[in-house]
Amino acid sequence: MAQQTSYVDFINCKASVIPDFEKKSIEGKVYYEFKVLSDIDSIRIDARNMDFSEVLINGKLVHFKNNKKELILFEGFAKGDNSISFIYKAFPKQALYFIGTSESHQIWTQGQGKYTSNWLPSFDDVNEKVVFNISVTYNNDYQVVSNGVLRYKKNNLQGKTTFYEFEMEKPMSSYLVMLAIGKFNYQIEKSKTGVPVEKYFKPQDSLKVEPTYRYSTKIFNFLEKEIGVKYPWKIYRQIPVNDFVYAGMENTTSTIFAQEYVVDEMGFNDRNYINVNAHELAHQWFGDLITAKSGTHHWLQEGFATYYALLAEKEVFGEDYFYNKLYDNWLQIKIQSQQKGVLPILNEKASSLSFYEKGAWALHSIRTDIGERKFKKAVKNYVKKYSFKNVETDDFLAEIKKVSNFDTENFKKKWLESTNCDSLANPYLKKWKQYQYLERLYRFKASNNKDSIVAIILKNKNIHSAIKVKALQEIPDRRFDKDEKELNSVFYDKNIDVQQMILRRISSYSDDYQSKMDSIFNLPSYDIKRDFINNIKMSENQRKKKLLEIEELSKKNYELRLTWLQCALIYNDFQPEKHLQFIDEMNNYTSSNYDIYTRITAFFSMQLLDPINSVGLNNLFLATKHHNWHLVSSAKQLIESYLKYAPRRNIIIEFKKTALPEVQDIIQKYLDKYKVGDQIND
Repeated sequence: MAQQTSYVDFINCKASVIPDFEKKSIEGKVYYEFKVLSDIDSIRIDARNMDFSEVLINGKLVHFKNNKKELILFEGFAKGDNSISFIYKAFPKQALYFIGTSESHQIWTQGQGKYTSNWLPSFDDVNEKVVFNISVTYNNDYQVVSNGVLRYKKNNLQGKTTFYEFEMEKPMSSYLVMLAIGKFNYQIEKSKTGVPVEKYFKPQDSLKVEPTYRYSTKIFNFLEKEIGVKYPWKIYRQIPVNDFVYAGMENTTSTIFAQEYVVDEMGFNDRNYINVNAHELAHQWFGDLITAKSGTHHWLQEGFATYYALLAEKEVFGEDYFYNKLYDNWLQIKIQSQQKGVLPILNEKASSLSFYEKGAWALHSIRTDIGERKFKKAVKNYVKKYSFKNVETDDFLAEIKKVSNFDTENFKKKWLESTNCDSLANPYLKKWKQYQYLERLYRFKASNNKDSIVAIILKNKNIHSAIKVKALQEIPDRRFDKDEKELNSVFYDKNIDVQQMILRRISSYSDDYQSKMDSIFNLPSYDIKRDFINNIKMSENQRKKKLLEIEELSKKNYELRLTWLQCALIYNDFQPEKHLQFIDEMNNYTSSNYDIYTRITAFFSMQLLDPINSVGLNNLFLATKHHNWHLVSSAKQLIESYLKYAPRRNIIIEFKKTALPEVQDIIQKYLDKYKVGDQIND
């Protein structure tokens, strides 16, 4: 396919598609305009496991081949302008996902890599850029989103379906084509430059819109100014979906992101969407507008998006936050560099950490070395020159060279072609005024001086909270009492991360400190409340009191709720009339009605081998067939831990006798995998 672009240029696509949730299928009619640049025997369109009919080139029926990987055209076209149209149908095994039940479901795509060709006949080669215009017909109880501006929308005469027509004006690679269908509402803001920014949400999440999308418009305006090139498309949308495979995906004009980032006011303090938000938006320039020619240059997308996301966070949270994130990223990079088999950035099989965090660090080093003004000028020139095109690393470095005397060859050797990075970051971190404290903290980590530097950090009111968190991590678990000087010194720090780390350093506390502990417990953080009731040693009566205090609040956050249920079931005399109800509720959280992270927490929170929890055990084995690797990996890990122990294995063998046939087959596969000889007695 990399060679085909030299002979054939696909220009426009008009696709009218109809997804079917019940059949887990999609069908439609596709029309492409293309130009044959020079003689070629056959033309290929990537199409995984699809069926075709009525294939016409320039309006005439033609013969074709379908090898279930490609639609191969070998007659009817000539040098110059051509067109092709066809009808297709597919039952995608990946890239197009059907989530939920008939009554309330979602359909969404994930095309990054070479996956869009599983649901839309298109091009796995990222160098083939096409103007895609997608039309969709679907049940009018649902909202439909695709790339570009919604130009037309109409209910059919029977009123059961709605026709949507989306329009793009500029070309993009096929992996950026998207669909998202669900029961969504949305709100619209406008950027300073007048771009509509649509923020989607489930109707029941209307009160979570502000904390979820907090700073969104500020980030949008910042990136336009920082990059120096106006947002390149007509509209921008963000759509949260259930069970997404990544944190987010930068489809052109329409980012899809994981429902887990939809949070209320309190949840914002525990996990927010800001970094993902900025990262995916930055990709609209770096990845969507300018696309790397191959995986070797993937850092030109992920490194840039990570770099600009950090700058956006700096704009929101300040310089100390920014440098602390750079420092944390560098520690990960350094650890990775010491591992066997690590690959440099300019290798298509390099790790995500290399493409993302090390790529961002490489850009930070250039910016620091040549100065902000020159760096921004080079980036602006680069973006303008290569808009809607494909690039290699040397294309970017050539723009750096034009504005400075920077040694780009030496830069490539040090940052992009080598995995050695022992001291690369030090000159740049030393520009951070508070870096001295981290240097001292880790220099003395294994010495008798560690306690003194920890005390200095914790007592200094001017030291950033992120550094205090790192200092607190060096304190062993302890009892919180009148002799506890280090913890007392930071107790009044208002930062929630600091307070949470104090809580995690406490194993128990004296009665004299009940009021202080209550003040931590009452902070607006679900994570703090979960840590408190789960980890702090306290009397039975104290724990029951805390459970009662947050019973209603726990229903607003699934992770806290599961911890609450787990703690509540410990005591036979705590709401005993509701124990069976609590168990049923925990079982329910393991089902496909809930997001993957709630399910993972539920699986590990309950004793699934108790006969009363057979529903949860059933859901555990079904989870191994899910599309999301996080859930599958966690389910397999738990199953493996069960089958390695003979008594637990026997319980599963008994459960298999009454399980559904589908579940029986899955259980047998794992029983065969973990043989009797592998067992360990409890």
